[in-house]
Amino acid sequence: MSAPPPQLHRTLDVAPSGAGVAGGATRRADCGGRHDTLVDRFREVLLQRPEECVYRFLPDGDGQPIALANAALDLRARAIAAAARERVGAGARVLIVCPPGLDYVASFFACLYAGLIAVPVYPPDPSLLKRTLPRLIAVIDDATPALILAPRSIAAQAADFATHAPTLERITWLAVDDIDDDAADSWRQPGVTGEDIAFLQYTSGSTSAPKGVMVSHGNLLHNLAAINRRAFDLDPADPGDAHMVTWLPPYHDMGLIGGLLAPAHDGYPVTFMSPFSFLKHPLRWLRAVCEHKATFSGGPNFAYELCATRISERERDELDLSSWRVAFSGAEPVRMHSIERFSQMFTAAGFRRRAFYPCYGLAEGTLAVTLGAPGSGPIPRRLEPAALGRHVAVDAPEGQDSRTVVGCGHALDGQKVLIVDPVTQVAAPERRIGEIWAAGPSVAQGYWQRPEQSAEVFGAFLADSGAGPFLRTGDLGFLDGAELFVTGRRKELVIIAGSNHYPHDIEQSVERADPALRPNCGVAGSREIDGEERLLVVYEVGGRPSDLAHIIAAIRARIAQEHGLQAYEVALVKRGVVPKTSSGKLQRGACLDALLDGSLPCLAKWSARTPTAQADDESPPVVTAAQIEQRLCRDLAERLGLAQNKVDPARPVAEYGLGSVDMVGIVGDLEEWLGRKLPATLLWEQPTIEALAEYLAAPSPSAAARQTRP
Repeated sequence: MSAPPPQLHRTLDVAPSGAGVAGGATRRADCGGRHDTLVDRFREVLLQRPEECVYRFLPDGDGQPIALANAALDLRARAIAAAARERVGAGARVLIVCPPGLDYVASFFACLYAGLIAVPVYPPDPSLLKRTLPRLIAVIDDATPALILAPRSIAAQAADFATHAPTLERITWLAVDDIDDDAADSWRQPGVTGEDIAFLQYTSGSTSAPKGVMVSHGNLLHNLAAINRRAFDLDPADPGDAHMVTWLPPYHDMGLIGGLLAPAHDGYPVTFMSPFSFLKHPLRWLRAVCEHKATFSGGPNFAYELCATRISERERDELDLSSWRVAFSGAEPVRMHSIERFSQMFTAAGFRRRAFYPCYGLAEGTLAVTLGAPGSGPIPRRLEPAALGRHVAVDAPEGQDSRTVVGCGHALDGQKVLIVDPVTQVAAPERRIGEIWAAGPSVAQGYWQRPEQSAEVFGAFLADSGAGPFLRTGDLGFLDGAELFVTGRRKELVIIAGSNHYPHDIEQSVERADPALRPNCGVAGSREIDGEERLLVVYEVGGRPSDLAHIIAAIRARIAQEHGLQAYEVALVKRGVVPKTSSGKLQRGACLDALLDGSLPCLAKWSARTPTAQADDESPPVVTAAQIEQRLCRDLAERLGLAQNKVDPARPVAEYGLGSVDMVGIVGDLEEWLGRKLPATLLWEQPTIEALAEYLAAPSPSAAARQTRP
């Protein structure tokens, strides 16, 4: 095993008095208790309640969950751990290539039980290898795993994967569902400590190779205890009626740590489903909250927007969300508009606005960095935009233009959060905007095999006092008392003519310019062009707007009116074109790069160099086909904002630039219409409308009969 860089997070010196510092006051002493490792903690919790079931999986997002008793999970984890240790030594990296489900949970626990370093990754899609393999290969090249844990169905395709990625040939595959429980008899305690690395969390980025954040057992114990004590207000001795429902991907920090590991830490149940199940039918998430009387559930801002948009009032009226005490929101900017919209929509179903729980965190901080008080509701601040441009948070008078930011809580117990001037590296006073720095037991150990980047990001010290080391988050924000307010990303700040502007401020202004512009589906940013910083805007349009030039003019006018800026280039694109990470975050840099290099497919574009808006009208007319084909053409046209005769059934759907959320959503609509289960990846497996219509018509006469219904 390659040695990781030395741990950077030793005892923190006290920061200067009066600086922008938030420290968590001790609320409960338990932050992992007497346990030094996750193995100790999880085994004690599981075996105290052997017949109960922490983990319950909904294969289709509906119906009765498949449950695994705690004793059975412990047995499976020991069996897989023993089988893995027969093949690799302690400290080896092990890829977990399992879809969401009980095999994934058992495999992750097995890595902990075996003293191996887990590396969770999305399984490659056999029908989309050109798209899904590059990310996997990048992780493999960085982590150099010796073993891959996967279900039999995926392990059987190892040879096929290797033809596209020869690096896979040198790695041993182990099918976890082929391992007999008797193997557990040879399991031995792994002998790990709190300082040992439990898993590598690979960060998603648009401009750099993925980096593996080294998360130790101690990091996880501290963060999990903080989540359960602070966010969920649980008694470690008795979780009561606590119940988690989650659809979040288990390959990211929020889904894995907040969704799956927090319940095991305290022994309360979690009912979980695949993210595809949620994206196909957002109602499934809220129905699961209702049916399982969930107390805790949440996700990024876009998930709440999706529910408010896609769930009808009739469907809402069948829900009872009164059990939902903590609706956490994180992983992307929290929008007050989204909070109000969701609350207004679902109050009739028993949802309480005060259940909304904005929080802040990142993989480098294990997960949570700041958490608030449950039940207190969101804490908004209406701020003067001009003052924000000067890096100062000033309350806006009533009736004047403002930007609303939402508080994300305060530092975890035993940790510190500072606001630091990123240039002078001196702590900033309260309500002064600067970079968010953090230190404490939850801050991870650094980046795997990247000592220089680890020192830069995880080893920051204050220039005046020498206090540190701190984690530099790269995010901007301010403190109001102990409450943290996040205002943006430092690297994405738009600086034009000496004035600072936040991209999401401009994006929110753009969204108000015309109703055809899709919320949360556009980017604003700057690039140096001809020796000057220029403002660029790319936005998706929905519906069927007839005058794209008018929309572009409205965008330019809105930006000039509200920000005093002149847009240099504005592009309108089809639904799904603006790139996002697998966790739903906008990839501003990648989008703007594509605009400038000409690879971004635009419906219309305006530039200060060629000021007449140019529309793109390249699609051939539709070919008349069967009713299923017509329905698909109509659905696709609506999502793209095209006339139906601009959709070609013979053209690969992927060429229209739909994002994965829309692709899965189309499958979900088909599933409801046809009354049959369909794989979420269907539009990738049958790439054209013609092929998909033929495939769907073929399976059975009953299915064909359903397709002829009006």
